Amino acid sequence: MTLPINSSEKASNLLGVASKWSKAGPVALATLVYIDGNAPYPIGAQMLVAPDGRFEGQITGGCAERAIADHAIEAISSGQNVIHRYGLDSPFFDIQLPCGSGIDVYFDVCISQQDFAMMEHQINERKTLSYSVLTKIGEFTKTFTPQPLLVIAGQGPIVIELARCSQLIGFDTLILAQNEATQVLCNQHSLESTLMSGDEFLQLPQDEFIGIVSLFHEHDFEVPLFRHTLSGNYFYFGALGSRRTHAARLASLLEAGVAPERLNRIHGPVGVDIVASTPSQIAIAIVAQATDELNKMLNEQHACRLTANSDTADLDSGVAKYRSAS
Repeated sequence: MTLPINSSEKASNLLGVASKWSKAGPVALATLVYIDGNAPYPIGAQMLVAPDGRFEGQITGGCAERAIADHAIEAISSGQNVIHRYGLDSPFFDIQLPCGSGIDVYFDVCISQQDFAMMEHQINERKTLSYSVLTKIGEFTKTFTPQPLLVIAGQGPIVIELARCSQLIGFDTLILAQNEATQVLCNQHSLESTLMSGDEFLQLPQDEFIGIVSLFHEHDFEVPLFRHTLSGNYFYFGALGSRRTHAARLASLLEAGVAPERLNRIHGPVGVDIVASTPSQIAIAIVAQATDELNKMLNEQHACRLTANSDTADLDSGVAKYRSAS
C-alpha cells in the first residue's frame, strides 16, 4: 500500500520541466554560480530557458531574467556552454542590478534529454543528485534534493490548516487521519489522507527531507509514531501540546524504550512562539519552525559551493557532471 501524498502548490520541479522541454531540442540550464556582493537569490538559483524564450525559475527576482533568457537563447544557438557577468564589472552596461552587486551565471546547453530524464527520475525516487560545472572561476557544485515532505498525523482543523499552509510554501504533505471526522474534513478541502488503522507508521518513507508532526489529542497515539520514527533520518519532529503534556509524552516514550538522547529531537510544544491561538496561527508557527530546521540542514549538508581553480579552464569545453549522491 502506497500512502497518498498531497503535492505542494509551490513545488519547484525544474528537472521535470527540463525533461519535457528538451524532447523538442536543446534547452539552457542557467545557474547562479558566484555573487560579488549581495543578491536577492542565493548561489545555486537556476532558470531553464527554451529556444523560443520561455523560461522557468528565477535568478535575480526580475532584474535581469529577460537578458539571461536572451543570452541563453544565444548559447543554445551556438551549442557552447558559457558564463556571463551581470551588474558590477559586467560588459552589459545596460543591465544593472539595483543592489550594486555582480553575479556570474553559467549557461549549460549540453545536457541531453536522456540525462534530464535520468536526473528527474533520481529526484522522484527521493535521491539527491550532485551537479557540477567547470568554469574558469572554479568548479561549482549544486545538489538537487527531493521535495520536502511533512507527515501530519492527528485530528482536527489544525491538520487541515497545517497541510494548506505547508503546501503554499513548498512542502508536500502526507496526512494520517486519526479518525473518520478528520478524513471527512480532508476530503472537504480536497486533501488526500489515510485513515489510521495501526500499521501506517511502518509504511512511512524515510529520508532527511521528511518532517514528522504529531497533532493528536489522545497522546497515546504518539508513542508508536515516535517509537518508529525517532530512529530515522528525519529532519524535524514536532508535537502539539503544553509543556506539561510534553513532559508526560517524554515519560511515556522513555517507558516504551525510546533512547533518552533521541527525545531531544522532538519540538514540544510545537512551533515558534508567536502566542498562537487559532488553528491557522498554530499552523504558521509549525511551518516556520519546520522551515528553519529544513534550511539549517540544507545549508549544513547540501549547500552549493565553488571550489577555486588555480588554472584557467576553457569554458567552451566546460563539462557538466551529474551523478547520484545517495
